[in-house]
Amino acid sequence: MLPAIGGLLAGHLAATAVAALVARTPLALTMLTTMGTAYLVWLGIGMLTRPSTPTTWPPSPPTSPTSSAGSATGSSTSPHHAPRSRIPRPIRPVVARLPPGSTE
Repeated sequence: MLPAIGGLLAGHLAATAVAALVARTPLALTMLTTMGTAYLVWLGIGMLTRPSTPTTWPPSPPTSPTSSAGSATGSSTSPHHAPRSRIPRPIRPVVARLPPGSTE
């Protein structure tokens, strides 16, 4: 509890100090704006040059050369190996209320 309160107080003090500095010297606001713009441009260039690679979830199970779909042990759609949902459990109630096709 105390670290959270300390973090809130530190954030408020930092914001107050920056506001006082900007009010006293307008050049500080220009410098902060320029640095923020440069940071956002840097992030954008990084996203364009190194795009994220999509992954499939859940990962497909490894296939063994000895197993076959029609084996005597049962089919591949047994209830013990039901496919898992791609949507995390805490978000499923929210997604269930969305219109069909909007999650694809």
